[in-house]
Formats: sequence, C-alpha cells, structure tokens
Amino acid sequence: MLRNPMDLLSDEVSSGLYNFYVTKHSGRITTSYLVSKTVAYEARYCNTAGFCTFCLTMENGGRGNMNHKTYLLLFDILGFAKMADEIASKNRMESRIVRAHFLEILKDKVNALEAKGQVAGKHYGESDDWLLALDSPDKVFQVISGILEHHTGYLDYQTIPLELAVGIAEFDTWASFSKGKLIVEDATIEFLKKHFFYRYHDWHKKHNKGQSIRSTYIITTESAQSEMANVGPENLDPIDHEGVRFFVADADRFQQRGRVFGFLNKIGHPGSRWYEGIDNLYVPPLEYPEIKRTLSVSAHAP
Repeated sequence: MLRNPMDLLSDEVSSGLYNFYVTKHSGRITTSYLVSKTVAYEARYCNTAGFCTFCLTMENGGRGNMNHKTYLLLFDILGFAKMADEIASKNRMESRIVRAHFLEILKDKVNALEAKGQVAGKHYGESDDWLLALDSPDKVFQVISGILEHHTGYLDYQTIPLELAVGIAEFDTWASFSKGKLIVEDATIEFLKKHFFYRYHDWHKKHNKGQSIRSTYIITTESAQSEMANVGPENLDPIDHEGVRFFVADADRFQQRGRVFGFLNKIGHPGSRWYEGIDNLYVPPLEYPEIKRTLSVSAHAP
C-alpha cells in the first residue's frame, strides 16, 4: 500500500530498504524520489503546504535501474442501462434498484481486493467505471479474476457483463496518488474508453454482421500484452483497427490463470514459475463460482 514518504524516514530509509536518490527544486515545489527493490515512488512536496501528493512513477528515465511497471485496469459494465431495464421488467422492480445493486457488487469486489493489497490505487468515474492501478502482471490476473467471480442473484443474469482493458501508461503525467486514492480526471477515463472500448465495439460489429458485444471481454494494449506474455495464458492475435493495435483475451482463460496466481500466493510461492503449468493440470468446472457460493452458504447454515 502507498504511504506518505514521511512515514518511511524513521525505519525503512534508515535501514536501507529505501533510498532518496534524486531531489529536484522547481519554484516552490520540491520533488524527491524513493527507490525500493520492487517499485519507484515519487513524492512531491509543496514548501508552503507540506505533503501534497504521492505519485507512483512508471518510467526509468534517470530514476535508477528499475524494471517495474504499473498496470492500469479500466473496466465498465457492458450494456448497463438496457440490461438493468430488462431485469427490472422481469422482476417487477425499478431499474435504478438494479443499477444500484450491480454497482454495489462491483464496489465491494474492488474494496475487498484493495484490502488484500492487490490494488495500489483506484478511481471511480462519473460514468460508473473504474480505473485501478496494479503493480505486477500476476495481480492483473488475480484482480480481474476476483472481479469476475460474483453472483447477482438474478436467474437470467447471474454475472454482470463487463468490458475490461489492461494497459501501461505514463502514469505520473496525468494521474497521482493522494492518501492512497488514485487522482485522475474523468475526461482521461473517457479518452481511454474511446481509444479502446469504442474501437473494439466498432471492429466487432464490422466483423460480426453488425451484432453488438453482449458478453464480458478483456482487451490488452500492445505494451501490456508484451509485458504479460510470459505469465499470460496464451499468445493472442493482434487486432489492428483505426491505427490502434490491441489484443482480445479469453475471459474464462484469464480468470483461470488468476485463480492459479491466487493459489500460489496461498502456498507461499507468489508468481513462482515452478508452478506455471498447474492450470493445465486442473481445470475448474464452469460451475465453479456457483459451487463455491453454494458450499459457502451451506457451511454457514444453522
């Protein structure tokens, strides 16, 4: 979890776990950089107002020999308004109640993942979308798997269809952290959605006789796919559309790999390559989430 750099001075820095290695002065702003074995932090201080923001840096440029990447996960509910109306009509209830229920499910999922330390930062947008910052490729799989494992309670809509995009960006040019919260303009999220979601929707219609996407899908940018190739489930064929290249991943396969990384964490081998074939030895049944939920309910029954 990200912390105020001032909290690090007494123990980690003095014990050598972190080092201040660059300090820049520009007007009234002093910028210092912190380095650990796994992640570079940039702390900005205002000389008159004290601590301002805590930004996670993503590039090496003069900031030490770092290979750490920060992954951005953008996700949104697919066909939200229409689906809520359909469910409301079948269940004789107001669509706003359905929408609120779906949002609550996803918010609870994100909060639970954040509490486990799998989410470095988050931003909830005005259009019911989320932007999450993750610090390793295995966490990308775990977080997506965790988000997709849910149950709505509605018979014909047991899971919420989502559209998810994974990328790597120049984080500190348009986003920052403040007390653990990801600060980003909603206009930036809208740009990212147009850049990837809208393009994929358009590509899908052109290659599927005008049909819209109705089920959960995951797209990755070219840079993210390159970084995740060693831990990803498979090599994906690129899609080039309107000057943008991206990849579409199989959601079930993606979720399966996330479960594997979760298992490796539990046995004390997070991200271990020794067990990279474990998901090929055991494939959970499609009914796995429902079985898990049923067993959980039974275990707590009086």
